[in-house]
Amino acid sequence: MEKELIEQAQIICTTLSMSVCEKLDILSRKSIEYLIVDEACQCVELSDLIPFEHEPKKVILVGD
Repeated sequence: MEKELIEQAQIICTTLSMSVCEKLDILSRKSIEYLIVDEACQCVELSDLIPFEHEPKKVILVGD
């Protein structure tokens, strides 16, 4: 059931480190249109790179 929900989801919210959990492995590469990272200025720079494994088409970093 989780697999079906994830496959049909238009928006997926997760933390940076959990963006590569096994449950999200079903997402095909480049299937993510936008990657939006909130509080991007407050995280460790290398953590920002973790969700790039999904090869998003566009990236938006938000922070103050």
